[in-house]
Amino acid sequence: MTATVASRVRTGALSDSWLLATTLGGFVVYQIGAQVDTWYHAHYGFEIESFFTWAHALLYGGWVLSAAPAALRFARARTLPPGYPLVLAGAVAFGAGGAFDMAWHGAFGFEVGHEALVSPSHLVLIYASGLSCVGLVWAAAAWRARAGAGLFGDLALSFALGILSRNLLFALLYSEPLRTDYASGGAVAGRLFGFSGIAAWGDMAAQVAGTTGMALYAVILALVVVVPLRGLRLGGGSIA
Repeated sequence: MTATVASRVRTGALSDSWLLATTLGGFVVYQIGAQVDTWYHAHYGFEIESFFTWAHALLYGGWVLSAAPAALRFARARTLPPGYPLVLAGAVAFGAGGAFDMAWHGAFGFEVGHEALVSPSHLVLIYASGLSCVGLVWAAAAWRARAGAGLFGDLALSFALGILSRNLLFALLYSEPLRTDYASGGAVAGRLFGFSGIAAWGDMAAQVAGTTGMALYAVILALVVVVPLRGLRLGGGSIA
């Protein structure tokens, strides 16, 4: 009887590890799609005339891949490990936000620059994605707590935290010190379509935005480093 129970535990753990691995892989594609879509908007701006672009295909394809493993698991087992219900809730919200985004673009066109970050439809997508990312971190932390410390659990949790931090910083894209170079007067970002409307890179507003960005990023990155190392007892390599 003990052997049977142990076998079931091993089988369940194996199934849960595959669920975590495939979900994490989907999230990687999801985040790459978001980054590519951001690049597409920043470089082409008002030239974009359709919602159906290759960048959106990558973004929404990653969205499907991020939720598909949990959805299939729930369809088969009618139960999910901790964290995955939040992953699915965020995925449903993102799908609704995508429909809203398509309607918004159809009615008002495509935003560029800072407007793209704060449009109502894009805020829904950002917060929905963040909800899924929190679920992913929860799922990875719960799996690691059940299975014990190990390379896969440490890597999965580290990647999940990295994805969550990227999502947190995405909404502050306009103030990221390494991307929007207020300090150098927009020598790099000033050439992009999305930032070309900034007339005076060296004025007081730009200095405040640059300083605020450095402070916000320092706080968020510090939390992303301290919480895993102290709260989750990850190894020093998780900083990378």
